[in-house]
Amino acid sequence: MTLITALLVTTAKLKCLVPGERIASMFRKILTILGLLAVVSAVLIGIAYRTDIRAPRARVATGSNLINTPCGSIEYADEGTGPVIFAIHGAGGGFDQSLDLARAFLAPGFRVVVPSRFGKAIAQSSRQENAAPPRNVRTINLLIDKANLATV
Repeated sequence: MTLITALLVTTAKLKCLVPGERIASMFRKILTILGLLAVVSAVLIGIAYRTDIRAPRARVATGSNLINTPCGSIEYADEGTGPVIFAIHGAGGGFDQSLDLARAFLAPGFRVVVPSRFGKAIAQSSRQENAAPPRNVRTINLLIDKANLATV
């Protein structure tokens, strides 16, 4: 074996032992494992989201009424019997959120009427221009009149 051949063979053997290459190989393996974990996590999060969103979607799919007014149609829920409580929560949201709050804070024996807030309903009154306070009050008054709520 010549000196040059021996040197090439030794260099090739040393190349396998070079720490930089081992680190690069380990780094690629770690990145591959992290990538696979990210994909699996994304799939599991997607499955959990689809499962969790079914209940809220089912809750708002039924239980509301639509009433037509000069301001457009208004979506609202009407539940219970007794004195009428007209419940509107302060933040944006649909009738389902107002109804949940009313159930939490009112004793049984009340009729609760809750409209969807503007921008959250399937109704035409959900347009942004209807969200201005004077128009909001007008629309709610129309709902009270149209739903035959003599005393609120």
